Amino acid sequence: MDPNAIGGSLRVNHALSDSKLTATKTKRRRRRIDLSAGSVAALKAHRQHQLEERTWFDVLRDKRARALGEIMRNTGAYRCRSK
Repeated sequence: MDPNAIGGSLRVNHALSDSKLTATKTKRRRRRIDLSAGSVAALKAHRQHQLEERTWFDVLRDKRARALGEIMRNTGAYRCRSK
């Protein structure tokens, strides 16, 4: 869900069914929900936090991948194969 920055609303276009997102069955179920200013601010803050976490995760993942690649190159482990 992405808060509409101008109107402060969310569009509901999908439903959760058996842990899967599916299209809503009827047009009536597709709707707009107006949000309070506090809700919009909370959603934006949460989104910012998610982006910051992903950035750090990507940095750590890349560092680990480079370190593992270096170890494998230095030891020749990349030539090992299991049957």
